[in-house]
Amino acid sequence: ASKADIMSIVGLDEKMVQVVYLAPDEQFFIQKDKAEKERVRNKYHLEHRFALFVGDVNWNKNLSRSIEAATTAKMTLVVVSKPFAEANEVKYNPWRDSLIEARELARGNPIIRGIGMVSREELVTLYQLATVLLFPSYYEGFGLPVTEAFAAGCPVITTHRGSLKEVAGEAAIIVDPDDTQAIISALTNIVGDSELRHKYIRLGKERVQQFSWEKTAKATYKIY
Repeated sequence: ASKADIMSIVGLDEKMVQVVYLAPDEQFFIQKDKAEKERVRNKYHLEHRFALFVGDVNWNKNLSRSIEAATTAKMTLVVVSKPFAEANEVKYNPWRDSLIEARELARGNPIIRGIGMVSREELVTLYQLATVLLFPSYYEGFGLPVTEAFAAGCPVITTHRGSLKEVAGEAAIIVDPDDTQAIISALTNIVGDSELRHKYIRLGKERVQQFSWEKTAKATYKIY
């Protein structure tokens, strides 16, 4: 969460709050070769252009709106999420309704592709194949998929909520998570404008240099 979020929730004095950023794994920076990309593309039957969602299906992930936006924009959305892809009955949990709603929207919808959990190696390749990471979340404590996408060279659509604007800076397309039309427009623009796409790839690669696990460790040590 952002420093402002922590202060407002916990009610602590600003001087008592120190924010330590996380970082993507080093694997996300390593470009996969053509053969590996084709292997993953063929394994999951991926189109040349697709949006990517990575994560759980909690209320804050806003996956249902992402599905609606991708469907209207006619942009395949590949959902990397174990609970979303599983066929078993959903037991009660705090995000049950969000998961059921997302599944219903995806049922019989050729635009949506749920592929479940993948290995770290294949996840890196999926980021590198994707046209864009679609991550219009309502709230994140940090938002690792944003920095993973930056490292892999994948443009990002996200929001100003929670920590996301603080983490993404100016390196992502920022939308209102409640504005489906804004998400549709962002998807359409990133697909139709290669110059814009390359701009955000470049900005993402520059932005992700601000994050590393070495910095995380040093900052944590300093606080202690």
